[in-house]
Amino acid sequence: CWLGGSFKRDKYAKLLDLKENEVIPAVTPVGYPAEKPALRDKLIRLGAGSKNRKHRQELFFENTFYQPLNDEAAGKYSTALEMVRLAPSASNKQPWRVVKINNRYHFYLQRTPGYGRLLPAIDLQKVDIGIALCHFELSAGELALKGHWQADDPKIPLPENCEYILSWIVD
Repeated sequence: CWLGGSFKRDKYAKLLDLKENEVIPAVTPVGYPAEKPALRDKLIRLGAGSKNRKHRQELFFENTFYQPLNDEAAGKYSTALEMVRLAPSASNKQPWRVVKINNRYHFYLQRTPGYGRLLPAIDLQKVDIGIALCHFELSAGELALKGHWQADDPKIPLPENCEYILSWIVD
């Protein structure tokens, strides 16, 4: 869980004495959950759609964006991809897409049109893709799957509002 749009940035900026060119893009809660969540907390959780996740076939593909990646083709990386699917994202948009081509997992950011209008100085969807990349790498490491990150854009046709980010090369 993290918050990117529902906390008071100005208060944190003052408290931390941020410089003019510094920004806090997001915060994460620390502590124990309240026994009885406040109405505000319930509304934020409901509004974020935290329980509604996209299905794997909407997020993971093989060779192109038109062929969903099945568990068999994902092989040993199926669990790491599931951890990406379960990663937190702003308003639960899950803006990441992954295309497996041979021994490479190419990560893309599928932007939500108009999403950044309320916070133009902060690209929350870039925070989202960073969290997804982290979940993939940490899961792969926990599963003893060897690989490394590399900029290796396969230059495949992209859906609208989609941009290449980075690739995981299986060692």
